[in-house]
Amino acid sequence: RAIQAVGFNAPPKEETFLGSDFAQPAEPNIKLLQGMVDAANIVYNPYGTNKCNSASVISDASGHDGPSDYMACTAAVLPRGTNGVTDFFWDQPWDYEAYAAVCEGKWGVPPRPYWIPEHFGGFNYERDFAMYSNIIFSQGSLDPWHLGGVRKNIPGGKDLVGFVMEGAAHHLDLRYPSLVDPVAVTRGRQTEDFYVTKWVREAIERNLSEPNPNN
Repeated sequence: RAIQAVGFNAPPKEETFLGSDFAQPAEPNIKLLQGMVDAANIVYNPYGTNKCNSASVISDASGHDGPSDYMACTAAVLPRGTNGVTDFFWDQPWDYEAYAAVCEGKWGVPPRPYWIPEHFGGFNYERDFAMYSNIIFSQGSLDPWHLGGVRKNIPGGKDLVGFVMEGAAHHLDLRYPSLVDPVAVTRGRQTEDFYVTKWVREAIERNLSEPNPNN
């Protein structure tokens, strides 16, 4: 609907055929539409190989082909839907049956929506992860998925570190540093560096202290 509105709102010159709300020149709206296309291409066409992108939430699982799509069709099922009211997409609620049909037709496998929490826990991560160790859960506040992630340290386990980076997008801390990175991302990388270095040193010390069976 938003794209349709942009189309209506793009006469070649200032017109009032649809009222004053649509009395806008075409150029800004074309730029807006191109921006929406560029944003969609980040997920649906990152390599620029598609002539057309599908806007359907069930046409694929992860948003693109390859290992991620297979994983989304097996162990990492992420329900998503749109309603056209609280978002600017068409009304297309989450439909597991349709999703499963796409996965079975494309990959020949049925989705397993509870495989991850059943095998690794997560319904109650403070309880389920208490026996784990050496994990960093970094979240970006701009990433919608951060709401379902671990956002603080988990007591009980060894070095189960969780934090939210304000102003950060999806796994921004794992990308190359930039001068425009939010301060929280820089601090997050420093935290990650500290713990990974600590774990490597502990592993080296542990290996050196263990007897060598070849001697």
